[in-house]
Amino acid sequence: MQKKTSLFFARLPIFFLVLLLVGPGCQGRWSQFFSEQPAPTPPPANIPLKTPDSQSEAYYHFLASSLYAQEDNDTRAIEELQKTLALVPDSPFLEFSLGRLLFKTSNPAEAQRHTQKAIDLDPKFQEAYSLLAEIYISQQKWEEALKSYQALIDLDPQDEEVLFNLGILNLQIKKIPQALESFQKLIKINPKSEKGHFFLAKIYLEMKQYDRARFYFQETVNINPNHINAYMGLGRVYERTDQTKQALAMYQIVLQKNPKNLEAQESAANQWLKLGNYDQGHALLESLKINSNQDFERRFRIGIIYLENKHLDQAFEEFSALSNEKPEDSRIKYFLGITLVEQRKFKKALEFLTSISTQSEYFPQALIMHSYILEKEKKFEEAIQLLQKALIVSPKKIEIYLTLASLYEQTNNLPEGKKVLLEGIEIDPDQAELYFRLGIFLDKMGQKRESIQQLKTAIKKDPFHAMALNYLGYTYAERGTHLDEAEDLIKRALKFRPNDGYILDSLGWVYFKKKKFDEALVELEKAYKLAPNDPVIGEHLGDVYIKKSLWDNALKIYRRILEVHPAAKEKETILKKIKETQLKLEEEKGGVGNQTN
Repeated sequence: MQKKTSLFFARLPIFFLVLLLVGPGCQGRWSQFFSEQPAPTPPPANIPLKTPDSQSEAYYHFLASSLYAQEDNDTRAIEELQKTLALVPDSPFLEFSLGRLLFKTSNPAEAQRHTQKAIDLDPKFQEAYSLLAEIYISQQKWEEALKSYQALIDLDPQDEEVLFNLGILNLQIKKIPQALESFQKLIKINPKSEKGHFFLAKIYLEMKQYDRARFYFQETVNINPNHINAYMGLGRVYERTDQTKQALAMYQIVLQKNPKNLEAQESAANQWLKLGNYDQGHALLESLKINSNQDFERRFRIGIIYLENKHLDQAFEEFSALSNEKPEDSRIKYFLGITLVEQRKFKKALEFLTSISTQSEYFPQALIMHSYILEKEKKFEEAIQLLQKALIVSPKKIEIYLTLASLYEQTNNLPEGKKVLLEGIEIDPDQAELYFRLGIFLDKMGQKRESIQQLKTAIKKDPFHAMALNYLGYTYAERGTHLDEAEDLIKRALKFRPNDGYILDSLGWVYFKKKKFDEALVELEKAYKLAPNDPVIGEHLGDVYIKKSLWDNALKIYRRILEVHPAAKEKETILKKIKETQLKLEEEKGGVGNQTN
């Protein structure tokens, strides 16, 4: 070993000189060479060293720095590297190495200075740009980090890792279009980039562009059939587009690959319950409790799943068990209250809701739920007064403005509801829901033009607001104007809520107004199947049956409307349509019969 070490020392000074002259280009090869050699032991500190010439001295300090760094003695490593740099002041590689060590020891300002100097000395030093970007990110200097990554892209536009890092940084700082651009470039350079496809899918899922999200998640699993998170992503896409069976299938694939995946167990159980298979869902959730070692948060989510799927006894049981463990947990009190409200056990619900501390983040929500109980008990004035007090406590809680406006709507005090919504907009001018609800109020107040303007603002604030898209589209359809735009708006809404009977009805009604009765019939029959008791949808379907001369079908629909809604405000209109349809039916049969209803 000693003989080999001597040979190593004999040839290194010349090699080190070459390294300093050529800069970082040889760094990789030299590092590999160095790592393959046995590390010499530095001389003890108490033995005085002879003064070598500057080249040998520089090499000695650099070697000592490397050895100290290997031993994680960063302070001494920095000292030795600084001595090296004093002897070789214009080495980009040494400036970079010192910057890296300083960054490691949490000295970002000095690390930045030395790394920038390395770049100044060698503007093509790619590793230095990468390090500089990391330093800026650690200081949350996002724009400077972006510039460093862009410089790397300028040096090598095909660098996949840099494109990926640039995309991640843009995603982190909410520059979504730029993040999309980076990941799109990445998959263009490498069509098999698993990371590129996956992050495109994640972004589109967040943007509610479900078709694109599904495409890129599917591409990810095509590239890597074992990509668990991509299957989970597909499950989320199917969940959010009300495709429960398809969502379940994705989660089952995950469980086939990893039976102990807790997230997949939870999601699959939720889908089983949505499909009405309580036994399968319950069994999975019980297994989940065991597999998660009775984790508190996991059990809380199990309670939420039962609550969302209206298995209220099981939800109450889960939340009660959690409450026994943490009696003062405001979140658990709140959800116990919600569960009891769903069971219409209002008095018991109020015991939990009113016990929530005024300092809790759930206190405003508890007041809203309390007002809901008062509303159900027809105590509208008490509910309104409660929410007015709630606004004093939590003036920035937008849900309070929305709930209070709803109460004013129920008491036919539309001007006061409008006023509350405008106050909410002053508090949060970017909240799309406020503009949407204001648009509805203005519509009911007969201010159609102003209503349309507020609906457009809601869509501008949130292009994925399905209900605003649908409401505006239906408004146009009712007015018989902008029918092409109406069709586009409603189809956009359907992308986010494909199984919503009311949105399908809107699309059918647009087709009806366009005299596309075949297309109207398809959509309205789907809508009626999803919401068979809605009188407006029923009337629309009856009207299209009339246009198709399907008199018996129309009569059946009209009569059912009056059976379900005997006091419907449209009663006279429906009765008139029944009589007219009977006449048409008798005429078609070749005679005039009794005109009874």
